[in-house]
Amino acid sequence: MNYEYEGRMNMKVAARRTIGAAVVSAAIAMTAVPAAAQQSGQAQPGGKAQTAQAPKAKHPAAGKTFGDWGIHCEAQADRSEKCFASQYQFVTESGQRVVNVNFGYLGPKGEAKVVAFLPLGIDLQAGTSIKFEPGPQVALVVETCLPEGCRATATLNAAAQKAVRESKEINILILPFGKDQLTALAISVKGLAQAFTSLKKK
Repeated sequence: MNYEYEGRMNMKVAARRTIGAAVVSAAIAMTAVPAAAQQSGQAQPGGKAQTAQAPKAKHPAAGKTFGDWGIHCEAQADRSEKCFASQYQFVTESGQRVVNVNFGYLGPKGEAKVVAFLPLGIDLQAGTSIKFEPGPQVALVVETCLPEGCRATATLNAAAQKAVRESKEINILILPFGKDQLTALAISVKGLAQAFTSLKKK
């Protein structure tokens, strides 16, 4: 199939982190606690892991985990692959997904992109962004909202790609609907530099 990020697409390999506080329409701050990466099965962005046989991977990094990040590759219609580094965060108590962030060379011409699945209940008019520290703040374009959450994307220029590899802290900034204060969703950078570097074709 042609590769597109969808809120309900299967993600064969993903590192996951758990969130220690309940989330109500993303309106409260959350504390992330790293958890073990999923080593088998399929994880759906809006659902639970399902046992399945992973396809044979061609990309050398496919199926690997780097810290809090996992590598997944999706076959294209032309038999090529597009691979990305992925991290999930869940509410500890309920297992509800809070955010799923993906970095990879996913543009039609191999451009570096970030694709994030965000909680419902965000103020769409206010927009959202991803902040690298140190590094730039990049506006995310919310493309669609599904029952599983809202999909937001951005193309990463050279400075942002450098920040993906070197940042000590990454936050996705959202404004819960009806609120006047931004909420920062902290994204773990543990293993991100190695994961992102592994995607670059030699």
